Amino acid sequence: MAQNFEHLHCAEDGKVLWIKINRPDCRNALSLQTWRELRDAVLWAGQQAFRVLVITGSGDEAFVSGADIREFPAARANPEQALEYDRISHAALLAITELERPVIARINGLCFGGGVALALACDIRLATTESRFCIPAVRLGLSYPLATGIAPLVRTVGPSAAADLLLSGRIVDATEAFAMGLVSRVVPTEELDSETRAYATRLAEAAPLTLAAHKAAIRALTAELPSGLAGVEEKIRRCFASEDYREGVDAFLQKRKPNFRGR
Repeated sequence: MAQNFEHLHCAEDGKVLWIKINRPDCRNALSLQTWRELRDAVLWAGQQAFRVLVITGSGDEAFVSGADIREFPAARANPEQALEYDRISHAALLAITELERPVIARINGLCFGGGVALALACDIRLATTESRFCIPAVRLGLSYPLATGIAPLVRTVGPSAAADLLLSGRIVDATEAFAMGLVSRVVPTEELDSETRAYATRLAEAAPLTLAAHKAAIRALTAELPSGLAGVEEKIRRCFASEDYREGVDAFLQKRKPNFRGR
């Protein structure tokens, strides 16, 4: 029987396990507790007999609208807290990438910020024609994490498209996301459930050892990071110690345009 969580809903469907992020009041924004529960749920799933894992969001409005920025002033207020926050979110994403079973992201609606990182950790990303994608870090004065954010994005869409998404912070629609390789398939909104179930069922009927071998091979061939990244990590940490970061979060919470000063 699937475990119970406060922010997640787990449901069995034959050989497929569905994990739904269940925070509709904030468009499924990822809090620290949500990240912890995701890690625990995926680790638990790896010990069960499920063949395929599907991750999605509750409702029709959002897959994941991003990190829950409301808790940033208390939980991510300085570089030390940012490192701890990243450790917890990284653990969840690593659990997904290291799971030997295929993981499908069922992207219903908005997929912003941390939602993109979550989707990139999955093997297959199915979106609807109404899905929208955005990495708004430049409007918050923070940096997208290197190992679990920037690196997977660059590997998936290439440096040019990654630069467009990361530097502009603009919203792209599902058609453009598919063209750049950010999503695997785009289907009409009303067909997302049936297409996801059909795809998951097809994978669940395949040879498990072959699926595990193929997933491991893909990860081994694409997971390498270039050497000499200490300077990049320092620049990322510097963002969380900056006045601009505090200004970006304050502006978001106050629903105003930020005034960044480069310090």
